[in-house]
Amino acid sequence: MNKSGEFADFILVDADVHINESPEDLIPYCDLPWRKALEAASGMPRRYLNIPGFAPQFSGNRPFWPGGFDKKTVKTPEQLRSDLTDLGIDIGVIFPDNLLNV
Repeated sequence: MNKSGEFADFILVDADVHINESPEDLIPYCDLPWRKALEAASGMPRRYLNIPGFAPQFSGNRPFWPGGFDKKTVKTPEQLRSDLTDLGIDIGVIFPDNLLNV
């Protein structure tokens, strides 16, 4: 997306960017007993937004917004920044996925 049109003078903010954090991602930042709980959860089967012992299960599948951006997952901060730039978004406000309901 090119911001040379009607949005060129605006700063665009996406206030609903999510990271899909895993137990392994959080282990280095947590003290006991939480670290041990995350270590145990790290061996659980991976299901999107439903890792037993780690994430509350979200009910139902939520469809994409009509006309929305259909890319669901990025693997690196650089890829996220690139995708946001491609959409003309200057700032992304990041929220967790698995821990959103905690």
